[in-house]
Amino acid sequence: MTWPLWLGLLLAVAVAGVSVSALTIDMAGTFNMSATAEHWKPFTSRQRVVTRRPGSLWDARVTMLPGLAVRVVDSYIAGSGLLQAAILGLAPSRR
Repeated sequence: MTWPLWLGLLLAVAVAGVSVSALTIDMAGTFNMSATAEHWKPFTSRQRVVTRRPGSLWDARVTMLPGLAVRVVDSYIAGSGLLQAAILGLAPSRR
């Protein structure tokens, strides 16, 4: 989740005076696949954030070519981080 989104959420909670225990966000946008060039690909994702025993799960699909998407899972659950990427469920993962 981006810092502006976190800030907006914190301000909304502070103004409304409510307690948030979990949040699910659906996103769509573009993702730069290169650290040195402009190589943007469309993606969709769902992020789940919980505040009690803090954790986060980002489950995304990045379209590489028409009909070919990479699934990316980035999570922090129970004190452990995980980053996995798979093409057709067959590509090696990163942890």
